[in-house]
Amino acid sequence: MIKKAITTALLCSAILADAGAATINFTYAGKDYFAWGTGKKENYDVAMRIDNPELVGKKITKISASLYATEGISGTTMWMTKELSLNDKKQNVPDITSVEVAPSEYGDMKVTLESPYTITSDGVYIGYSFIIDELNDETETPLLLAEKAHENGFYLHSSRTVRKWMNYGTPRVDASPIIEVTIEGDFPEYSMSLTSLPVIYGKAGATATVNVGVQNFGSEPVNEIEYTYTIDGNTKTGKQTLTAPIASDYVHSTVAPLVFEVPEAIGEYDIEVKIDKINGTVNGSSSATASGKFNAVAIVPHHRPLVEEYTGTWCGWCPRGWYALEKMNRLYGSDFIGIAYHNGDPMATVSPSDYPVYVNGFPAATVDRGSVIDPYDAEEPWKISREQFTPAAISLYAWWTDKEKTSIEAASFTKFAIAEENADYRLAYVLCADDLHSTDSDWDQSNYFPGYKSDYEGTELEVLCDMGNPIKNLHFNEVALIADTPDGIDGSLPSSIETDKTTEDHYTFDTKPVKNLIQNPDKLFVVAIVLDGKTGKVVNAIKAPVTAEAGVDTAIAEEAKDAVSVRYTDLQGRIVKAPRAGIYIKTVKYSDGSVKSEKELIK
Repeated sequence: MIKKAITTALLCSAILADAGAATINFTYAGKDYFAWGTGKKENYDVAMRIDNPELVGKKITKISASLYATEGISGTTMWMTKELSLNDKKQNVPDITSVEVAPSEYGDMKVTLESPYTITSDGVYIGYSFIIDELNDETETPLLLAEKAHENGFYLHSSRTVRKWMNYGTPRVDASPIIEVTIEGDFPEYSMSLTSLPVIYGKAGATATVNVGVQNFGSEPVNEIEYTYTIDGNTKTGKQTLTAPIASDYVHSTVAPLVFEVPEAIGEYDIEVKIDKINGTVNGSSSATASGKFNAVAIVPHHRPLVEEYTGTWCGWCPRGWYALEKMNRLYGSDFIGIAYHNGDPMATVSPSDYPVYVNGFPAATVDRGSVIDPYDAEEPWKISREQFTPAAISLYAWWTDKEKTSIEAASFTKFAIAEENADYRLAYVLCADDLHSTDSDWDQSNYFPGYKSDYEGTELEVLCDMGNPIKNLHFNEVALIADTPDGIDGSLPSSIETDKTTEDHYTFDTKPVKNLIQNPDKLFVVAIVLDGKTGKVVNAIKAPVTAEAGVDTAIAEEAKDAVSVRYTDLQGRIVKAPRAGIYIKTVKYSDGSVKSEKELIK
């Protein structure tokens, strides 16, 4: 049993400085903890590293840590060292201090240093070591980790498995060992570092709001930021009042939205940004300045990341993917583009060998065809991707080509913000269906959640625990019906990209092979995807409903009925109330409810 008593005591110690405090408790560990180990009888050396320039000159007075194993171990020590090194016998040799310590019955270890250690600019490692004397339920997984990874949070060496010191956290285990240090010193009230400045894109002559990386090392929450920035030799100032305060945090950075005026001339510029004041007080940080690149572009395309889910009605954990996509659809509307590829059930129309990415388990998902993740975890990377600049703007229209509804034509219009030579952008198209459902038993969704209700009580997934196993007559959305171009269509976009040119492309779906899954033609939609053929990643995506056929017969019939509304949208899908010269999509709604869309050039 994991010893919650000790971890509660340690993990409730904040890494944050209280107002005017001379002491902070520093740890990379979060509050969701678990036991971990190699399952072998061996020696363990575990460490974290502090190399934060804001802590240079401060003093470490205490170190503490927690173990899962309390019996079957010996030789427990806590130590500090400038470098992680091993002797000829492959044993850890700390060079600052090493103190023998006996874990309590709950596995916690605490040491008060006889002489406080002053943190230097080259950093310090803090860790512990012990020996497994015998294997038991505890010593197979003797470490206590918490699910909050950091690049300096978890270093590991062991006598049999990890035979040299390795950074074992971020690249291997998404967690950090429970190690904490007490640090004393002069902690300023107002100190905010500018930790990162992304490559900035903004529409020429307009303003750009950019999320810059910041970290609050002061004791006071930050509500207002005053800053200066220099672009192409021109210095300007800005002030931003935050919608939510940024709390003190000596471990993890966050972002703050800053507004910049974009040069009127299209091109790339150097930019330097400095945070001058916090809450009206001079910023005390020594790392308040950052430099980067600023691109003034003709357009800033609207970015809609693509979530692709892999699921099946036979999969008992897949309801969480269904729930995640339903939630994102509800929260983000037309900005959310989701596609669900089914496996081994009546909605499976795409062979696993033709999936856009390889998956070895279900449920699974990707955002813009990046790393394979759990679909329930897709929202955060989707939100991060949405904030990233995309070079391609795309609009899309789709309609039935015949009254028998056997064919759908899609027309996309793509425009790029940045000129590029030897590009390999490609278009892909997927036909999807919403609201698929059936009372047939092979449509029943397997659902493991009712058997684990106590684990999900009080969470948003608790609703799945009350839906039964199996879930009958579940309504499925974003179901992929036809996805014949997973790698994109070679030549669908030009290799020589010009910023003032729009590329029109058409694609036709033959719906006869999937006619049994077209339960309601009004619930079909098409997804158009801009892919980077060099990386395989999604650049942008958009979806459009399939509307009534727009052939000759429709045009004749439209002459005999009244138009009740006319709407113009630009090639990014944005409504334009007073269109000027350019290319637009004109959408006419008629008195009988029918809709017609066509491209129109206004001179």
